[in-house]
Amino acid sequence: MERSVNQTDFSSIGNVIAVNNTDNTTTYRFTDKLLPASEYLFYRLKIIDKNGAEKYSDIVKIKRSAISFDAFVSPNPAPAGNIQFIINASNSKSLTITVFNAGGQQVYLGQQKISAGTNRHILPVKTLAAGNYILSVQDGEKEIRRNFLVN
Repeated sequence: MERSVNQTDFSSIGNVIAVNNTDNTTTYRFTDKLLPASEYLFYRLKIIDKNGAEKYSDIVKIKRSAISFDAFVSPNPAPAGNIQFIINASNSKSLTITVFNAGGQQVYLGQQKISAGTNRHILPVKTLAAGNYILSVQDGEKEIRRNFLVN
């Protein structure tokens, strides 16, 4: 899968392994989690045959919705140490980051300034006991909650 913000300069954003069955129609899915700050995005498939021959699909133009932000946790489950949370935002803002344990108790509270586009931040979890947690990200208007597990 390749993406561009200008319909000219494409870069690889991930791979999907093909099913070795040419007789049936197969549906594939790919989620682009690291969105750049651009109103329009362009996607195409780079298709590599078994013999190594390459070809490209038609380019698809996508208009981004007015999502103010979204968040993802990686890796999940998280090893003892740090997790990375990724926030895609349509504009710059300040966020409140809270982590709750499975009992609903707040175990972390912090503020984070982000810019438009993809923002990556490290959250230390080495002091957290193994178990289930909830990452809450709020901008004053919207709250996103993501579950994660600490091993």
